[in-house]
Amino acid sequence: MSSTRSLKSSYVCNTAIIIVMILIDLIINGTIDLIDQLTDSTIVYVFFAIQLVLRLAMIFMIIVFLWNTFYFKYGLMSILCSRFKILSVTVPLSFIFMIALRALKISATVSKDTMLSLWDSKTYHALYVINGILSAALYVGYFHMISVLSKPGMYLPGEWNK
Repeated sequence: MSSTRSLKSSYVCNTAIIIVMILIDLIINGTIDLIDQLTDSTIVYVFFAIQLVLRLAMIFMIIVFLWNTFYFKYGLMSILCSRFKILSVTVPLSFIFMIALRALKISATVSKDTMLSLWDSKTYHALYVINGILSAALYVGYFHMISVLSKPGMYLPGEWNK
């Protein structure tokens, strides 16, 4: 009984943490590209560092969420990956495109390019749109993971093949 209660309380705590992380990432993702890198270069660097650490922590939270599931305990990783296809695809792609977009922003900051010249770049536009789409898919994947892991069948041995 107490192990079920502790499992529920850890799930609720982990859910609250990941939702707060998603909201912070969403705010940073929406504002960092609107900051003028010439006048506020320090803020650009700080936001980039926060978002990088946050995305790595969100990847760690996936492992924390999956830790107590039957699949993870018995090494059924292929089943977990098939259950969470959205996350399996969007986590690495979103991370790569986020790094590419932020690297372009930082290189513009270092080379003292204006914000207008940065936004005139077709590469920056493409990365901005792709990063936005992948970030939205990433957030959907996290909410899907939260929803699926709320079901007791993920933690019981008899339910794994359904």
